[in-house]
Amino acid sequence: MKLSIFKYLKSSLIRGSLVYSGFNVLNSTLPFLLIPFLTRMLNTDDYGRISMITIFVTFVSPIVGLSTNSIVSKNYFQVDFDYFKQTVQSVFIILFVSILSIAGISYFLKEQLFYFTGVNSTDLLICLLLSGTQFVITLVNSIFQMESKPFHFGVLQLSQTLINTSLTIYFIYFLNYGWHGRIYGWIIANFLIAILGLFILFNKSYFKEFKFRTIIVKEVLAYSLPIIPYTLSGMLVSLSDRFLVNKFLGSSYVGIFTLGLQISGVLNIVFTSLNSAFVPWVYKKISKNESLNYLLGSFYIFSLIMVLISFVFLGSIYVFLDFFVGIKFAQIGGVVHIFILSNLFNSIYLIFTNYFIYKGDTKILAYNTLIVTILNIPICYLFINYFHFEGAIWSSMITSVFSLVLVLISAHKLYKFPWFHPITKF
Repeated sequence: MKLSIFKYLKSSLIRGSLVYSGFNVLNSTLPFLLIPFLTRMLNTDDYGRISMITIFVTFVSPIVGLSTNSIVSKNYFQVDFDYFKQTVQSVFIILFVSILSIAGISYFLKEQLFYFTGVNSTDLLICLLLSGTQFVITLVNSIFQMESKPFHFGVLQLSQTLINTSLTIYFIYFLNYGWHGRIYGWIIANFLIAILGLFILFNKSYFKEFKFRTIIVKEVLAYSLPIIPYTLSGMLVSLSDRFLVNKFLGSSYVGIFTLGLQISGVLNIVFTSLNSAFVPWVYKKISKNESLNYLLGSFYIFSLIMVLISFVFLGSIYVFLDFFVGIKFAQIGGVVHIFILSNLFNSIYLIFTNYFIYKGDTKILAYNTLIVTILNIPICYLFINYFHFEGAIWSSMITSVFSLVLVLISAHKLYKFPWFHPITKF
């Protein structure tokens, strides 16, 4: 039998990858094409203000709903429809309660939150609205993903981006709303697509015969709560650098830092597409007790593809950078390569975490990420003090490498991955 690494990728996986890739290219290209517009219409300080609100939304999102949407993907292949429907209903109950709770806590701690984040009470409510609506959209897309409906997934996601992008241009260029126009476009787009998502769930009978079952709520929380420290720790790793940059260098540098992340984030067009198709595929293989050699081979293939794409992008980025970015953001040219490499290590890390999440070993990920978080903040602080702006970027790359190393060590100890014996034939 001939050896072929590409025989891992059966036709359904290939088709799914192509559809996800096509939609993700469109979905990611639109915000990317906004960069020339935004870097010319806004200054670095405005860009930094948008970034700080985005950061807070990202940080609050795992707490809104208590990360319960993670169990939706897991349970889809393990329970019947009635039980799965009640799981989705329980997730929405938890979402509603968590939003009210966070709103109350945020109100009493608004002064402290403003001191550390620069986000005022009005912006806090906006962040909750954005997080809650995005939770609904993500949940609906998770169901589409598990149903192997990449077209539905892509249309919903692309519709959100089209509305957001169009309104952003309208509010900033025609109404002169400045950086607020970006936020207004985001709010309206999320709200409209979340309403559509709820309609889809109603149409699929997910809210028919709504039942509150304590046992299912407990099951959902038992699975999801351990993910929150892991997710929040991960957020702290990825966001603490921008909090520290904002605190010690100012929002203008946050704007430049965010631009670097957005440029390197172009790679996520392909990486997200690969992972979107990979998750249901690998979950099916695990559920059928496929060998670790087989799974490891697929992990290696996806990682190798990511490495090749990253280096091609790294070699071509400087050709169009000056044309693409406004003169006020020219400083990004000297550090963009660090962002790209950091993105690569983080993406490979996420490929391997899929196995842990399916197996329910999220506590291991939480412990690992907590270790990285504890180390990241002082490293970032020291690097900013000694190396100024570039120090924050290098510290981000160091923590990405360390996260990958820790997850590989954990996989070796917990699952005994046959690192030197991947299967490359079928």
